[in-house]
Amino acid sequence: MGLRGWLLRHAASRPPVLVVAGPYGTRLRLLVEACGWPQARSPAAAAVLVSCGPLGDRLASAADNVWNDMPGPRARVSLPADATAAQVRAALEQARESLADETAQLRDAAEHLTTAWHPGEAADPTMSCATPSEPPADEHEPSDEHLGGHGSSGGHAASHEHPGGHGSSGGRAASHEHSGGHGASHEHSGGHGASHEHSGGGGASGGHEGHMGVVGGVAMAGRGPDRDGLMLDQLHVPLGPVMADWPDGLVVETVMQGDVIQRAVVVTGHPEAGRSFWDEPWLAAAEGEPVTRGAAERRRAAAHLDSLGRLLAVAGWPDAARTARHLRDRLLQSDRLLQGDRLLQGDRLLQGEDRLVRGDEDVVADYARFARRVRRSRVLAWMLRGLGQVDRDHAFLAGDVLDRVHRRLEAAGDAIGRLQDHAPLTVDLGAGGEDRGPWGDGRDKWSRVAVDLLPGLLEGAELAEARLIVASLDPDLAQLSPEAAHG
Repeated sequence: MGLRGWLLRHAASRPPVLVVAGPYGTRLRLLVEACGWPQARSPAAAAVLVSCGPLGDRLASAADNVWNDMPGPRARVSLPADATAAQVRAALEQARESLADETAQLRDAAEHLTTAWHPGEAADPTMSCATPSEPPADEHEPSDEHLGGHGSSGGHAASHEHPGGHGSSGGRAASHEHSGGHGASHEHSGGHGASHEHSGGGGASGGHEGHMGVVGGVAMAGRGPDRDGLMLDQLHVPLGPVMADWPDGLVVETVMQGDVIQRAVVVTGHPEAGRSFWDEPWLAAAEGEPVTRGAAERRRAAAHLDSLGRLLAVAGWPDAARTARHLRDRLLQSDRLLQGDRLLQGDRLLQGEDRLVRGDEDVVADYARFARRVRRSRVLAWMLRGLGQVDRDHAFLAGDVLDRVHRRLEAAGDAIGRLQDHAPLTVDLGAGGEDRGPWGDGRDKWSRVAVDLLPGLLEGAELAEARLIVASLDPDLAQLSPEAAHG
């Protein structure tokens, strides 16, 4: 056994995974995350690229660009839409074996060299919005040890650790020990948590004035007046679609001066008609399938915990993000609509009503502790207060990012309290006010409103603030499909 082979096998023991999921890849994304492999924050940090379900042309092109940006050793996994939990685990294990295969990695490295970009190559304009990149540490990061690409470019917060915490999941943050005077102790890192590995370090190649051409898929800087009337460089920087803790499939094309967004345009698209994973209980009930209200509330609570986990990760609080996702997975492991998928590897699926009730009681208690911890965080409140203000016309979205966090906590807690409601769920999709899932009522869906609000909320925001605003809205693009609109 040579040293190189030993190093490959050692590195393959817990390889970081970068997940690419389209609007209809939520179930597969959850199955991948439940396997417990480290989540990469950028292509440069990833060893395995996992594509979840149908991606569509744009997202598939973005995934190809991400693959080209990934250093070796590396492996790629494409999961079909109907993959089971066992098939997901088998595919990841196969990727692990590929990472440890010295011959295969040397062959891939040789092929990678032949496909590298060279000066003078014509750029494909359609790809300029979908090339993830990670800026130099000295340009965007507070230190070389930046937590998973989520540090604040504006210096809004540092890492706060408490004894007994789990530490940084990314291990790349400058931290400041913090205790007393801030409510419940916790750990934060990265301040406003903007992940600067935006998908496309270059920009949209069309429709933006001031454009000076495209080199290697990267739009060159133009010039334009900033908010103070000064003529400064303008960069065309797309956010998404492949970015850690980012809504699946979302692309926001921005024009930026420094780290301030001057203009933002939301781009959505769907590979094919499909259903929102989070709306499944309501859609199933509408089609006449027997679904209890408790089953619907279980999915509702999991949806809000998924969004909370995403926002807390963007905010640089990995320990709380892990707790939210663990609670989400514990709820979904008892979700009978998942037809046998076990989201928690190593945990036995609860069998029988008695054990199910006891398991739910544990979730109720653990969620109460989690919600109390998040609500008492003064650092989190300071970080989120005043960002992304939405007027009162949009009920659940109203207020700032902090208001939306508290509203999600309340909604998740209410749903968890109704897990044992065995009354049948009745849904009339034609009724304008009928409750139809965690994201809104009737046809006036949360996701549509959120997408419509995003451009106005992002204009004038710093990149770090923009990441938090998007995470607080967390639109589910699967709800924007024709099938979702008409049931």
